Amino acid sequence: MSCPLVTVIIPVYNDEEYLAEAIQSAIGQTYKPLEIIVINDGSTDESEKIAKKYLNHIKYIYKKNSGISNTWNTGIKLSQGSLISFLDSDDIWLPHKLERQVSMMIQNPFIQYSVTKILHFLEQGTLKPKSFRNELLDNEVIGYLMSTTVVKKEIFNKYGMFDEELKNIAGDTEFFSRLRDNNVNLGIVDETLVRKRIHNSNISSVSREFNKNLLSAVRKSIKRKQKRSE
Repeated sequence: MSCPLVTVIIPVYNDEEYLAEAIQSAIGQTYKPLEIIVINDGSTDESEKIAKKYLNHIKYIYKKNSGISNTWNTGIKLSQGSLISFLDSDDIWLPHKLERQVSMMIQNPFIQYSVTKILHFLEQGTLKPKSFRNELLDNEVIGYLMSTTVVKKEIFNKYGMFDEELKNIAGDTEFFSRLRDNNVNLGIVDETLVRKRIHNSNISSVSREFNKNLLSAVRKSIKRKQKRSE
């Protein structure tokens, strides 16, 4: 059975402290073949310098800061793989992450996208955010996040790309909602294969922008359901 090319999209914006570990966890995947694209969304720190250390293993793109949804879309447009995966620049994949997901999707062709379980952990020196649910910390839960996701590329042609109106927050929430609303088949790998780092720079759950964008994503979902019922 042939192994499909998997494109790994790693967006980065001012994550010099964690980027190398994320890239290494992608390079170290047991699954091959891989295409790894690191997209620098206008970072002002040393992210570019760090990424370029891995040019023997990755493709590196720099662009003007446009937000995470635009960065994901840029990666999808550049991708050569029939399967697309995503890794946040401050997260870590376990070595068998892609192998487990691709195997599931090959064995079950009706599955259009898949996720895994995830383990949240506090970066050293970071206090637990007041808004962060205790049951998520140090517990293995199903992660409906981009770092857990593998998607068939054809899905983006059929159901659209990430909503760039949701520039920095909730673009993934809207995407998952859109797939659910269209009854796209999801596969869940019942194994913890992603470590999600919680640190001072990525604590957004209490921000005004998050609440605004989340409300926008909910409204879009309601409109889709209303249109389908007409």
